[in-house]
Amino acid sequence: MLALLEHSPDLYLEKIQQQLLLLHNIEVSIATIWHTLKRLGLSSKKLSRIASKRSEEARREFTMAIGEDSPDHIVCIDESAVNVLMTFHLNGWSHSSMWAHKHCNFIRGTQYVFSI
Repeated sequence: MLALLEHSPDLYLEKIQQQLLLLHNIEVSIATIWHTLKRLGLSSKKLSRIASKRSEEARREFTMAIGEDSPDHIVCIDESAVNVLMTFHLNGWSHSSMWAHKHCNFIRGTQYVFSI
């Protein structure tokens, strides 16, 4: 069960039940799955989505590059993106002390940086 949720933290209990039957030939009730997840310290939380292509190094480099410019010379334009996997659930499973997150693919247009 943990491996299933590590790969797809947004699985519904019914889907976990189906996967256990399909992959391991284990028939178990929804209530048993729920109690097992709770016993393992997992809880259902609002799922945050992280872009798959997110790069902390690129973010740091960009911050350093624009840090040289005066704030009066920086123009910010609202960025929009489309999540191509709109079938994600709103909640996911995670350990009680951690956020529930899932990496997503976003379609973005051409990105521009303007500096005056």
